[in-house]
Amino acid sequence: MKTKLQLLFIACLMAFSLNVMAQAEQSVEVLAKSITDKMTKALSLTQDQIDKLQTINTNYVKKTLDLKKQFASNKTELEKQLKENNADREVKARKVFTEKQYSTFLQRKAEFEIKR
Repeated sequence: MKTKLQLLFIACLMAFSLNVMAQAEQSVEVLAKSITDKMTKALSLTQDQIDKLQTINTNYVKKTLDLKKQFASNKTELEKQLKENNADREVKARKVFTEKQYSTFLQRKAEFEIKR
C-alpha cells in the first residue's frame, strides 16, 4: 500500500512538472506572438515577414528569459547580455524589413522589447 502511494505521488509530481514546462513554453510563444503582433500593426508587415519575425522573436524571448535566470544575481552582466541579445535580434530583423519599416522600427523599438 505504501509503495502504491509513493508511486502515485511520483506520477502526480511528474505530471505537474510536465505541465509547468508546457506552460513555460506556451508563455514564450504567447510573448513572442504579442511582440510580433505589435510589429505587424506598427510596421504593416506582409505574411512572409510575420512568419520570419515570429521565429526571430521566439528565439529572442527564449534567450531573454534564459539570460534573466542565468544572470539573476549579476545585474551588470545581465544588462550587458540583454543588450547583446537585443542587438542580435535587431540585426536579424533588419534583414526582414524594408528601409521604411526599419526606420520606424528604430524609432519605436522600445515597444517591441520585453519589459524588464
